[in-house]
Amino acid sequence: MFERFSRAGTGSAKWARAGAGRIAMGVADMDLPGPPAVGAALRVRAGHPAFGYPVAEDADRVLVADWYRRRHGVEVDPRWVMLLPFAPGTAVRLLLEAVRPLPGPAVCVTPEWGGFARVCRAAGVELRELPLLPTGDPADPYRLPLAGVAASRPGLVMLSSPHNPTGRIWSAADVRALAAAAAPGLLVSDEVHGDLRHPDAEVPQPVAVAVTGGAANVVTLGSVGKTFNVSGLPSCFALVPDAGLRERLTAAMAGFGLWEGACWARSRSGRRWRRAARGWTPCWPTWCGPGSWRWPRWAVRCWPVRRLRTCCGWTARGSAPGPSCSPAVTSSWRTDPISDRPVPAACG
Repeated sequence: MFERFSRAGTGSAKWARAGAGRIAMGVADMDLPGPPAVGAALRVRAGHPAFGYPVAEDADRVLVADWYRRRHGVEVDPRWVMLLPFAPGTAVRLLLEAVRPLPGPAVCVTPEWGGFARVCRAAGVELRELPLLPTGDPADPYRLPLAGVAASRPGLVMLSSPHNPTGRIWSAADVRALAAAAAPGLLVSDEVHGDLRHPDAEVPQPVAVAVTGGAANVVTLGSVGKTFNVSGLPSCFALVPDAGLRERLTAAMAGFGLWEGACWARSRSGRRWRRAARGWTPCWPTWCGPGSWRWPRWAVRCWPVRRLRTCCGWTARGSAPGPSCSPAVTSSWRTDPISDRPVPAACG
């Protein structure tokens, strides 16, 4: 389904940061072409002579709700959907503005995506980091620090779901318990990787606003950027059940000269592309300490390399993992047909 292409000269942040002769694995940017529907929609829009202010239409909100019904089997009220012309990290920043003054600190569990901490520092908000708690159970090695969250009396709690960096899919019970521990503070569930759950995963993606029954203190953030590999088109959406919070978020956006309205291509034509893309992204085993790779049942960490299984000694869909190796010490290289970049010759 995917043609060969080069990213040279495209201003790719991923490859520019890596530098010449290195494999770029530092950002979630798949070296795959985006869905044809995205390019077609952009060409149609660019072909119109007027480029005035956009507006979010009700049909766009219904499109997002329909996606959740088909993809995740949950009901999302279209009125909850806010279509935002910026990245999810910016949405977190504006949510901080919308709920000021916070009655308590912002809280996140660690390890966690570093963007949460950067946003809190930029906003001048106190951040409290609580480590995940080890359980001693190899099948379920850690749990959320629910008592610590509740004791912090947070104004806002941030969670990546699936968890970044481990790839764990939290259970619906985990998300409900965290929302209860955060209350009356706001739980922001960043679910930008939720559509990339591996087909072999035995648990569903817990859409936070759905599994909490539309709780007023819960917000889900999503994005077409990760699902369809179009992060260069800044846009995301927020599912906000509380009407008052939607109004405050709209006001916070206006204070920065922003308004609803974004480029949307999440449609029925995208499902085939997403299925094909997952076939090119083998699951990444979970790191459990020096010399220890393993495949827990909930591991869904994906990596945008066509086939790493031969190189690293493990299979794409989970048998026993073998010894790991680093591409930096692999002596034989070849050109990857997708990225036009050197990769270990054993990977193929």
